[in-house]
Amino acid sequence: MNIKNDEEMKKEKPKIIPTHNGLERIKILSIEEVFKWIEENPRRIYWERSDYTINCKRAKVFHKKGLVCVNCGVEGKFFALEKDRGGGLHLDLYGYIDDEEVLITIDHIVPKSKGGVNKLINFQTMCKICNEMKADSDE
Repeated sequence: MNIKNDEEMKKEKPKIIPTHNGLERIKILSIEEVFKWIEENPRRIYWERSDYTINCKRAKVFHKKGLVCVNCGVEGKFFALEKDRGGGLHLDLYGYIDDEEVLITIDHIVPKSKGGVNKLINFQTMCKICNEMKADSDE
């Protein structure tokens, strides 16, 4: 994968990523860059950069729980800065299966529908494919 530098990314229009609900991709950030910011700012959730502010809640979970799908073993390789439907910016983690991008998600071990809590102890790393197969089961 060819990762572009900041100047190249600023010249391009945001791309539409069909693999993740048509969100706008703004730029690619390395795992090292994101994790360095998290380690330097353990109590902050929002990363304020010169031209935008990023919600880093998901990235902080991956920092604690790991980058590898607990079911199939696909590994997150990069973060994509993406604009959500409300206009906010957040980081999504992506890996590859057979050269295709796959979203790496945060799964509730015990689903919320079955009383699972929204806390780090109940989260695990799972690719989107495995997470959709698991649905609301707790296996």
